Parts: sequence; C-alpha cells; structure tokens
Amino acid sequence: IGGVLETSNDHQSVLSELEAAIGGRIAQVGGKWYIWAPNDDLTPYSSIGENDLLREVGVDYTPSGPIEDLYNVARGRFIDPDVLYQASEYPDVREETSIVEDGRERIMYQDFSLIQDVSIAQRVARMLIRRSRFSATWRFAMGPKGLLFKPFDVTTLNIKETNNSDVTVRIINMEYTQEGVVSMECIEEDSSIYDTSATLGTPITQLDPSAWRPETAIDVTNFAVAETTIIWSSG
Repeated sequence: IGGVLETSNDHQSVLSELEAAIGGRIAQVGGKWYIWAPNDDLTPYSSIGENDLLREVGVDYTPSGPIEDLYNVARGRFIDPDVLYQASEYPDVREETSIVEDGRERIMYQDFSLIQDVSIAQRVARMLIRRSRFSATWRFAMGPKGLLFKPFDVTTLNIKETNNSDVTVRIINMEYTQEGVVSMECIEEDSSIYDTSATLGTPITQLDPSAWRPETAIDVTNFAVAETTIIWSSG
C-alpha cells in the first residue's frame, strides 16, 4: 500500500483505512490489535467439534447474503501515480460465471485510497467479490480449549450448524472472560477466494438441497411396509 494517513485521524480510523486497502480484517483481542492480510493460509491449526462448545450459550449462525450483497462485478478508483497521484478508475473486475448464474450484474463500488498500482487494485477487488459469496458466520463459546487459538487462526468447524461436516473457517474475533469462557466469531473460508484463477468454490449455503423433492424414496426401517397404489377417477 502507499498513501497519506492524516495524523489528525483517530486510531480506529487509521486501522480501518489499512483494513480496507488490503481487503483484510482487524480485531482487538486481549488488549492487542491484530491485522490480517488476506492470503491462502488455509492449513487448519486445529478443529472444533460439538464437545468443544458450551451449548448452553448457543450457536448463532448467519448464512451468506442477503442476495443483493453477493457481488459479481467490482468498479472503482485507485491512486494513479501516472496522473499526479489523482484518483483514476481501474478496469471493471468481472466474474463472468457468477454473472451468468445470477442472471444479472451485482456491482460492488470499491475505491482504494491507499493503492497505487492498478493490478493490485484489480486483484484486491476480485478477492472482495469472491469473499462476498463466502460470508457465512458462526458465533459460539468455548471452554479452556479456546485459549489455544489466536485471532485469524484457521480451523475446521464440525457441529450441527455445519451439517456435522468439516467446514474450513477463520476466527475473526475473540473475547476472553474471567470465568475462562472464550467467545469466538468465525467466517467460512475457501481457497478460491485467494486463487483468482481457480473456479469459484461452493459456499456452505449451497451444500443443502435447494428444493424438496417429493419423488425421492426414503428407506423405512424397523417397520413392516407394504406399498399401495391408489388411482382416483381422474387417474
């Protein structure tokens, strides 16, 4: 990044500008500030399962969306050294496959006040488009095992709210209590967010069947079953 940060800005404003410039995240945990620069560091540090949760606290699951926030085009400006460091538009960033699947363009307007390279602006913009489709979050509490984690660690989540399957997530916020409880907020992850040459992965919200199928046969066990066909006068 490169640019001017006003000394009159408060601490939070400066951190927010840095966060926006790289499409990253910041968190204040245990009296320390953490900033995460996006990169494909998706090797899980550990795993979190049902037995690790404090179920009496509950799990707050928020799926990706709303649909108007699932972007497929990015448009905006960056700081261009070639025009005396004035704001210039970078070429539109488009996810053509997503545009076809969505049936329309959903444009993210994103300016970069601290980026002075058009290729970096486009790369970060594409990453933000892809990130918008992987925004499911989970909030829950853990006991002592939660102390093993630090902000922005990658882990797998295998609980009822992930259909009891391993889902790769990143810890984006944490809070410690004097009672030893660790509250966590996680967001889903996928390597295709960072490898922009790869085909976009599948968000967790698309793992369930999209529709109920009445013709699907379901095996019935521990019952005596007899099939019966009833034909009405209309056939």
